Amino acid sequence: MPEIKLGSSKNMKNINLGSKEIEEVRLGSVLVWQNNLVPQIVLTTPENGEYGDLNFPIGVTVASNVDIVFSVRDLDPLDTVVSYSVSGPPGFTDIPTTPISPPANPVEGLTFTIPNTLFPTSGEPTTNNVFTVRVTDQRNKFGEYTITVISVSVPPPTITVTQQFGFYQYLSSSGNISKVARWAITQPQETIDNGYTPQYSFNNVDWFDGSTVSVSRSASCGGSSTVIVYCRSVKPGETTAVGNYASSTLRISPPPISFPVILNNCVYNQTRIQGFTTSQTCGGVIISSGNLKTGEVWLESTKYASTSTYSYTGTSFPQLNSIAPYRLDGKFRARYKIPFTIPSDPSTSFNFTCTGGDYRITATGGPDMVKAGLSTTLIRGVVGTSAPYSLNNKGSDFIYTNFATGTPIASVSITSGFGNLSAQVSFDQVGEASLWRSTYSGYYRLANGDTQSMGGKTTRNFFRTEEP
Repeated sequence: MPEIKLGSSKNMKNINLGSKEIEEVRLGSVLVWQNNLVPQIVLTTPENGEYGDLNFPIGVTVASNVDIVFSVRDLDPLDTVVSYSVSGPPGFTDIPTTPISPPANPVEGLTFTIPNTLFPTSGEPTTNNVFTVRVTDQRNKFGEYTITVISVSVPPPTITVTQQFGFYQYLSSSGNISKVARWAITQPQETIDNGYTPQYSFNNVDWFDGSTVSVSRSASCGGSSTVIVYCRSVKPGETTAVGNYASSTLRISPPPISFPVILNNCVYNQTRIQGFTTSQTCGGVIISSGNLKTGEVWLESTKYASTSTYSYTGTSFPQLNSIAPYRLDGKFRARYKIPFTIPSDPSTSFNFTCTGGDYRITATGGPDMVKAGLSTTLIRGVVGTSAPYSLNNKGSDFIYTNFATGTPIASVSITSGFGNLSAQVSFDQVGEASLWRSTYSGYYRLANGDTQSMGGKTTRNFFRTEEP
């Protein structure tokens, strides 16, 4: 029999029998009419139950704060929820009757916290585990609902791969390569404190005690092998804490073939060669033979070699197999793209030749001034006279713009020009200047058309002058 209402809540809210209000009328077991119901709650965090339930069983995590969020709804459409309160076991600070402002229906987001001190051990509590929520409407009708902690679990463990099998290149159609992977299981301190044992499994069915796992696997070229390890924490008679899983894969592939590159008549201090490679099968057969590919050759300088500084100098860059550089990185690097046909023989090498250009590596360390034709660095002369000397050759692309002894004993004048330079030393005063370091400045002309200024002090100069 369907529900029968005597009017609506707007035109017939209450039926009284004398002074007592009648809240529902039934015909046998069939509900005929009801009114002025108590407000109801439902949990939204953790999501549990539905409106109309009187008890909400929940689980919590050991020694952790748990936020309980609930909503309230009154089935009487004109009623509103005006207050709520929460009481609990010893150790819980009760929430006194708290007004809801403004009163509403429904009300969402009401909350309280179960503190981490109430459930310090795992298991199934049977006492001191009930919290009572009371919600009241504007007619002062209230409903009471219980939230019961029925299980206290521990935080789950986590497993991570501490050493992967890895990916390897191994050319063989029959032989295997073996590698080892390792895993580690970490339990939270709360789980350890509650006496839980870490376990691992390879199939999520058969379990073994342990917090570390080591597995060896083999694979041949073109093959792979994957291992998945699961983890959990267990304690007899307690709820199992299920953790995550982690995997590692061993994969073997054939290495690429690298064709040797030989450079002829290329002046460089360092070089980089790349792209002269191709793929092959596990049986050593070149897959892409006959196809056109482009490799790269970089001619580079080293900025520092031992204690001397080096720099590329010159007036133009060479061509490599009649190909000009496609990119110039300042004055230190020229890059060339070289097309080639991938051969079918893996032992094939490629020969390329540099032609033309003026591309030199020049030492740019500090010079000495020496007497022409002699190895000694002692500059000797008679006051009031002058004599020709030479400056150390700093390369055909360097030019001196200034050279000063910094001492009154002697002065130096130079003849401007690139390459070997002559110097005229005038002896001005009687005296001796042992290991006197002269200052100089100048610049290099570079292969990309720029110049690079440079200056410093000479390594050593000894000056000595005498009476005429």
